[in-house]
Amino acid sequence: MPDQAVFRRELDEFSAGSIAIREGHFVLAAIFGSGGGEWMRDADLGHERLDDVHRYMDRADHSLTDQGTGWHLVTRINGKPYIHVAVPLENSDGVTVAHIEGVFAVSGEEIAASRKRMARTALIGFIVVLITTLVLYPIISTLLDRLSLFTTRLLDANLETLQVLGSAIAKRDSDTDTHNFRVTVYSVNLAEAVGLDVEDIRSLIKGGFLHDVGKIGIRDDVLLKPSRLTDAEFEIMKTHVDHGIDIVAVARLRSLMNRHGDRFLGRCFQAREQEQLRRRQGEAFACAVAGRWAAKEAFLKALGGSIGHIPYHDIAVVSTSAGAPLVELDGVAATVFAANGGQRVQVSISHEREFAVATVVIED
Repeated sequence: MPDQAVFRRELDEFSAGSIAIREGHFVLAAIFGSGGGEWMRDADLGHERLDDVHRYMDRADHSLTDQGTGWHLVTRINGKPYIHVAVPLENSDGVTVAHIEGVFAVSGEEIAASRKRMARTALIGFIVVLITTLVLYPIISTLLDRLSLFTTRLLDANLETLQVLGSAIAKRDSDTDTHNFRVTVYSVNLAEAVGLDVEDIRSLIKGGFLHDVGKIGIRDDVLLKPSRLTDAEFEIMKTHVDHGIDIVAVARLRSLMNRHGDRFLGRCFQAREQEQLRRRQGEAFACAVAGRWAAKEAFLKALGGSIGHIPYHDIAVVSTSAGAPLVELDGVAATVFAANGGQRVQVSISHEREFAVATVVIED
């Protein structure tokens, strides 16, 4: 073992130099060799928990870090906080020959001061949260009120859409209008009986009310015929399920044009479509764009394919010299149309200030 007098002096200086620390003092210090064996130990014999500290030190791991540097950790001995530190001891050549470990007892005054600081920090945090809540609550409340208002308006818009289509059906055929209401009521009663959730019932209401909306595209002499339909007329009547119909909010298309401008028109409309659309100004222009957009989507629905499968640019909705809408197909749209046996496309477009509606019938 190296000169004990030297290490005793180091141990005494370590302990004595720490007494003046106002946060507490070292109650135990010991020197350990490089193999972890204890060479000497010193302790504050007046410390009330000294036996517990000795037992802690006997059980502790006495080694430096892998890099040979010191370390410290906070531990509790019988519920009281202590700081366990380790410091390397080097010879004149800078080689670590041992290390000193000490157990530092935090003073009661420092513990009380720390608790006060934590309490003060918690109180400040609570006050900040309270003030922030008081400041933000009116803003959040206003935003929630606006969200509720927008939701109500959206619901009203959806109901108005249903009313527009329902009115269109009623004007063409009052029997179909009454039938749609009956189907909707029966569907809801059945849905409630089997326990469908609210969202599914809402979708069922729309589907039940609009399931015959394709009859808008049936000729009056067939749809309104009071007597029995002939076989040919019955075949025409059955085509109402193949009709594509789409309704578009004019505001939605106006927003798209405001955000993307000519890039939106160039991507979705052919040059001859754009030429005809630009003859209109202001609100008439937005309504015309919405109407032709609805016709493109109605065509895709009537075709039965994915809306994303065929580029909108391949479907041109133009006006004839008489002002009637006409669908002309190019590219992928023409190929898919022919592959599905399509021969002719009939299209009808109507719009008002808020909505544009298009109906498409594909004839085989």
